Amino acid sequence: MILKKERIKKVKGTRTYRFRITNPDDVDVKFPHVQEVQAHYFNYALKYMYQHYGVKHLDVRLPTGDQKKYFILKLVKFARKQAAKHKGFDLKKMDYSVQSIDKMLEGLYVNFDRYRKGQYKRIHYWSEKDTQKYLATHKCGLSGYGRISYKHSYDDVHSVTFKQNHDRIALMNNYCLKVPYFGKIKSEESLTAFKHKKIVEAKIIKRREHDYELQVVTKFEEQ
Repeated sequence: MILKKERIKKVKGTRTYRFRITNPDDVDVKFPHVQEVQAHYFNYALKYMYQHYGVKHLDVRLPTGDQKKYFILKLVKFARKQAAKHKGFDLKKMDYSVQSIDKMLEGLYVNFDRYRKGQYKRIHYWSEKDTQKYLATHKCGLSGYGRISYKHSYDDVHSVTFKQNHDRIALMNNYCLKVPYFGKIKSEESLTAFKHKKIVEAKIIKRREHDYELQVVTKFEEQ
């Protein structure tokens, strides 16, 4: 009798580690530049999406699948063109990390898609009671339902994310991580928890003035 081999299921996923940064002076020097660049890209990209895919254009299909990355590239080019036209500077030369900006715009894309779906639901499925309840509890009109706000101040940008790219995010020692643009990021706690794990991305979050948190996302596979 031939026994069938039992298939072992592998569980895949990601895990996030959080650490307090102990060299905030170094981060303070570069974080304002990140905030400025992100705000410009975010605002111009959001402007483009509202103009072409907003509540008045829900019948226009938002690019998905393979076309999504070309759409993100279009947003980048649009932002650079608008910055040159209206602000008089070369936004491309200010870039701190192309991958990080793409990551930020991908997040904006996801939120904008959610906004569009919310507007579609409001238009096609809300009852008159739902509409009146919303208008009674909100200062904005119906088009403001789920609306994404522009970054009116650079301080509205609270974090920056870097995707792993050719080991540019790397553990230097048990208390120090190398991160693109920022260089050495030091932690109050030991970083050995992910020493032999595959790093997917690293994020620096500004909690308050002179206080930052490091988040490291790793990929794992267990059976």
